[in-house]
Amino acid sequence: MNDSTLEFLRIWSSDYSTMVSALSALAMAAVDDVRDFMTMRRTRTGLFAEEPAVDEKAWLAYYNSPKSLERALWALTAPAKDDVDVPSVLDALRNPRGKRPEANLQAYGLILDCMTDGSSAKASELRRRTFAQIEEADGDDVTQAPLAFCLWVYLPCWFRYGVTPTKLIRSVSSGGTSAEKAVERLVRLDPRVARHPAVERWVRADPALAPFRRGKLRKWAGRTPFDKEKSDSHWLRLIAGYLSAISELTDERILAPELRSLVGALGDEIPADLQEYLLNRTDDDWSREIRRQRGRFELGVTKPDRSTLRLVREMAQRCA
Repeated sequence: MNDSTLEFLRIWSSDYSTMVSALSALAMAAVDDVRDFMTMRRTRTGLFAEEPAVDEKAWLAYYNSPKSLERALWALTAPAKDDVDVPSVLDALRNPRGKRPEANLQAYGLILDCMTDGSSAKASELRRRTFAQIEEADGDDVTQAPLAFCLWVYLPCWFRYGVTPTKLIRSVSSGGTSAEKAVERLVRLDPRVARHPAVERWVRADPALAPFRRGKLRKWAGRTPFDKEKSDSHWLRLIAGYLSAISELTDERILAPELRSLVGALGDEIPADLQEYLLNRTDDDWSREIRRQRGRFELGVTKPDRSTLRLVREMAQRCA
């Protein structure tokens, strides 16, 4: 980024907390990377040219428990923190109202520790180990189940459908009209899931339909992981909707015109076709598109109460 871009981002960020402003700038700057990532996943090219070699039992278990996946990823990427109760922190981040106050404070303190001082040893080590794992994730080298699951299943599922694989597998288990659609999405994304107990129960639930359903599994497994988006601008709109939803969780809602100005300020970080797309949209059009995308995401966390938000902001100001 050039000096003028950095100066604009500094001014733009002054109205928001470090977490919201940094996330917004990084997410928008990554829109082309997200688009490329999802294209490779859909076409099974690049990083996704060959299936990862993993322990299938552990792989399928990640569908049942997002907590086990989070903890495994944490173990791979995070530096040792003997003084942090990791399960409690992760639970507190997922549901701030559901944990005791000490767990919430520890969770928020951990976030602030990594975000208010980008040069700190802890933050640097966290970034180094995370990027090292991703750089190693190339073809046959993707052998670590949690990271492979995240790249091959979790992230594409969440980007494409706005829900986690766990949410979809629970829809399969619950039966009803949504079960077949959930199975189709999962099997197209990951043919291994056809051997998941929930999917096997769905197949056998009606003996008369079982042969027909097995045929559908084979058909879905041979298709692309998901359909191509109708427009490449989808990923810009999706990220804008996600940022709008996230910012509302912290009572710092980013409005459509502000996201437009952020895209403009990022300049060459945003592909020319996406900049042109946005130039051809009025603020009302852009706002409607963001609202549509906001509804796609199930964020998995509840909005903290105002007293907690005030406390986090006070801590951030002291650490800045």
